[in-house]
Amino acid sequence: MKFQLTALVVVLSLIGCQPHETQVPAAASTPDHQTATPPATPPTPPPAPITKADWDAALKATFKESLRKTDDDGNVDFLACFGAMDAASGKGVCASGLGNPFTKMTTFKLPTSELRNLAEKTRRGGIRPYLDTYVTLIDCRRPTIVLSPYLEASGWLFLRRVAVMADGEIVLERSFDHNDVRRDNDSDGVTEQAYWVLSDGEVKALRAVPKAKQVIVRLMGDKGYVNLRKEWTQRYIEDLPHVLLVYDVLGHALSGKLPNPSEAGCKLPD
Repeated sequence: MKFQLTALVVVLSLIGCQPHETQVPAAASTPDHQTATPPATPPTPPPAPITKADWDAALKATFKESLRKTDDDGNVDFLACFGAMDAASGKGVCASGLGNPFTKMTTFKLPTSELRNLAEKTRRGGIRPYLDTYVTLIDCRRPTIVLSPYLEASGWLFLRRVAVMADGEIVLERSFDHNDVRRDNDSDGVTEQAYWVLSDGEVKALRAVPKAKQVIVRLMGDKGYVNLRKEWTQRYIEDLPHVLLVYDVLGHALSGKLPNPSEAGCKLPD
């Protein structure tokens, strides 16, 4: 009996010394129509807000600036050349830039148009009308086109309306209230001027003007009407594609770069 007990202890000891096989649980079967759930995708962080610095950088990339000077009132005068953008002539388009830090607005006018306007103003005798057309740009915003009818004469027309006719069809027309027209007089006569900011639809209509065979620009008022001189109208038509080009280049460059108007540096004066 003692021998049997001793033998049992030896057997149990030998069994305890043997390595145990690790039992790996069988993987749970997954039906063929089920797939494992992919890991959750982290949320995409919101894009960084567009700043005034982004807008400034986009603007400066559109033209080469030269002849910059600042007058005693803080206004900045410069020449902005937009490079070889005119595919027809292969030449660039340059515009006179004038920035007003108080209104935060910059205007871009063609030098040739300004010279002709000056010549028309100083022409003696009769009624001297013209239609100034230029691009304006307010900080942090997109460009606009302004049409500004202007009249110098010995007596009042009391300007009320301006219209542009192309090939027998009025494509642009605007009426003005009495207070919308600036009027002045001096020893040389009287002046009347209004400002018209074009909508997107009106800019589209303006694009048709250079393609027309006949264009008539008429200023109308309480005392009658006056048309722009034929020679001046022809040169005005020649300048329009360049004005539109400056507008398009600025608009394209600043698209997607418009910061919140309430951002610092973008707020307009009250």
